[in-house]
Amino acid sequence: MGSTSSRGAIAAVAGLACITASCGTGADTDPRALAAEFPPPYILPYDEIEPAPGHIYDVAEPVGFAAPMAESAPLRVAAPDPELVVVAVGRGARESFSSAVAYEFEELVGDASCKPIQCTDREAVELLTVGHADFGVISGALSQRDIQSGIRQTPLGVELFALAVPQGNPVRSLDPREVRSIFTGGVANWRELGHEAGAVVAIVPSEQRLLDRASRSMIPGDRFASTCVRADDEDDVTRLLQQHPGAIALVRLTDTPRSFGQKLLEIDWTAPSADAFSYGTYPFGAPVQLITAGTPTPRALDFLSYARSDRGRARLGDHLSLPR
Repeated sequence: MGSTSSRGAIAAVAGLACITASCGTGADTDPRALAAEFPPPYILPYDEIEPAPGHIYDVAEPVGFAAPMAESAPLRVAAPDPELVVVAVGRGARESFSSAVAYEFEELVGDASCKPIQCTDREAVELLTVGHADFGVISGALSQRDIQSGIRQTPLGVELFALAVPQGNPVRSLDPREVRSIFTGGVANWRELGHEAGAVVAIVPSEQRLLDRASRSMIPGDRFASTCVRADDEDDVTRLLQQHPGAIALVRLTDTPRSFGQKLLEIDWTAPSADAFSYGTYPFGAPVQLITAGTPTPRALDFLSYARSDRGRARLGDHLSLPR
């Protein structure tokens, strides 16, 4: 028993001596040999390290985003903002430059967004003068002062007003003085004007803004008489003309075909048309103009191209009479 314990103690002392000798003597293992046998871990370069989830403030967000299941995700690139085309639209031209016209114009240019600004004709000129609009659309003509200041106008069409009577009415032509008398209540019977057509029934549009524009064109300085019958639309005008043989209706001429059963009167023996108005021989209308500060800008020329295309003429022709 004693001999066995002695042999174990001797072995423990011998092992401790070996460990002490390997750590404290010049026979230590060469570090280069250890590095060759146990190389350090390889660290990926910075640009290959997958970013941690979450937001780090003051660090620009990456354009692409890591896919949640490590699949490849397409790189999302922000589209450039479209060019903004600002159009100053005068009060009398709002129907002509409608939202449908603005939308079709955007489709034509493709890389721009149209922003109409509703204003008065005077404000449209001022916005162009200070450079806050690319072009404008107004109803009426520029003043000589505006032209001298460098504002230019290009006709788009005419808001043309005419007078319609039943086909059986013998009247063919009136002069502007007679028209004023009829629609201001000064004439109650066609005999007062030398015609055999019975009682006068004057018919005007019920839309007040359209009526205001018509009054400035046909009876400037006056208002339509309260005795005038109001018509809601073209069908209403046709019905009233059929009911009253002596009726005379104020209508707006567009490129849309008119109803049958109506006869348009001449004014001073001139038939109503956009060309006759532009020649100065027909009086009842207001030109709708594209206006620019000096030479038309590229976007203004784009709109002119649209307005003169078949698509543009069809859209503008809903409200205007266009030159042939």
